[in-house]
Amino acid sequence: MRSISSMYKNNRMIQSKLSAWALGLLPILSISILFMLYITIMRLLTNTFSNEAFGFTCVFILFLWLLIVELYHKAISIAISDDTIQVSRVLGCLKTKRLTISEFDGFYTVIMPSKTGNYEYLFLIKDNERFCSISEFYHVNYHELKAKLAATLKDTGPIKFNFLTELIKAFKL
Repeated sequence: MRSISSMYKNNRMIQSKLSAWALGLLPILSISILFMLYITIMRLLTNTFSNEAFGFTCVFILFLWLLIVELYHKAISIAISDDTIQVSRVLGCLKTKRLTISEFDGFYTVIMPSKTGNYEYLFLIKDNERFCSISEFYHVNYHELKAKLAATLKDTGPIKFNFLTELIKAFKL
């Protein structure tokens, strides 16, 4: 029987498919942020901007930043062939970057815990830095994408999840 990696030795392009849960997350976060923006503006206009409102504004800015970072780094559209990887960020809405496989150093995986379970994230490494991520949470065909990458890139192995490291990297855009 052939291994999963050997099944992807042909030059077939694999396109990522975003999960319904990930696509549903965007409107929920967007509506929450718009509501927080509305409250902040109303308080500014009515001169009722107190310490409580200042804290609310800080939380609003934090939520906005996390939404931007989450969409930019994780909600990506990716297409993989034997010799190229095409990445388009923010649900595929931004300009597509097309890179050759040889430009990547490899990839590693991290198991990230959440309230709904643990999800595996795969990080593509370029110039010893994270370039983009593919995850079980955002991509329905994660295992197919991972198998295709494993056939063409070096798997540097799993990395232990560290909340502080992930938080610091989340604030880098």
